[in-house]
Amino acid sequence: MNRVERRRICCCIGAAAVILAAYTVPLHAAPFRFPGRCIGQLPQTTLSGRLGAHEEAQVFTWKTTCTGPFSSSSTGLVTVSIQQFEKGKWRSIAQGYAPHIPRLGPGSYRIVVKNDLPRPTEYTVRHSRGLG
Repeated sequence: MNRVERRRICCCIGAAAVILAAYTVPLHAAPFRFPGRCIGQLPQTTLSGRLGAHEEAQVFTWKTTCTGPFSSSSTGLVTVSIQQFEKGKWRSIAQGYAPHIPRLGPGSYRIVVKNDLPRPTEYTVRHSRGLG
């Protein structure tokens, strides 16, 4: 490779770096471009425990100010109920072995697990939600 070719390659790399820097959007600017949307997804959280026959338990609560996806799954044949606090009481908005809500909006939420079996069972619940 001769000197002219090296200079041409360096100019192309420099131009690409300038273009990339000019069109890169900083992370803190995302909420302003998409008002109300979550700016990211939190890592999956895993919770484990044991429930007696026909017992239920609240395993997690949180508040959010944004709209984003929510997903969960369970093992141990427990039913997962996603509940939202509205007008002074908890209301179930999704339930099953793996409830998924594509657009979970702002509010206060909790996860309740219920053992429908006539014997004690071990369970694991995993969930992931928007950050914001």
